[in-house]
Amino acid sequence: MTKNRFASYRPNEKSLVGKLLVTTPYVPVGFPFSEAVILVLQDTHEGVFGVVLNRPASPEMLLAWQQVTDRPQFAAEKLVAGGPVQGPVLAIHREQDLAEVEIQGGLFVSVQKEAIEELSNLDLDHAGSPFRIVLGAVSWTPGQLENEIDRGTWFVVEGEPDQIFSDPSQMWERSIRRYGAESIRNLTGIRNFPSDPLLN
Repeated sequence: MTKNRFASYRPNEKSLVGKLLVTTPYVPVGFPFSEAVILVLQDTHEGVFGVVLNRPASPEMLLAWQQVTDRPQFAAEKLVAGGPVQGPVLAIHREQDLAEVEIQGGLFVSVQKEAIEELSNLDLDHAGSPFRIVLGAVSWTPGQLENEIDRGTWFVVEGEPDQIFSDPSQMWERSIRRYGAESIRNLTGIRNFPSDPLLN
């Protein structure tokens, strides 16, 4: 089994690993990640590495996937374009038996082909087996992401599984609402404020 790139991860004191970076509504025109939701997978002294969760794979990506796997058939929303940085195909999932790295409690990443193919063959209607297969990634050099957050480019939101595996077409809007709810909790100390205020 080949060594995967996540094995040497050492979290820093204020790690963003497992957090969601949500593009704010105030980003400059032409910003490439407008209305993006990104899951942070690494945060070290060498920089930050993550994957976009709410960009559908292009037809070319779907074709490439079908050509490299023995189990090509699954719902289209399960395959997403993770970003412009080329890298290994990743699977983000909740199946501990297929896990290589645990990002946070009950959230796992796999890069081995066998694990990814097995995930893609799961019963997609089974609520206990959500997953995303990701092609591509996003990375920041040391200090770059911190500067973007300080400039108001990103909100940082807790990476809850129900959000990570939600409908990609609604993920950004739901994440903005969740950020607002988390902010109100922090300001008021009200712990039972709903994640989505519209459901109250």
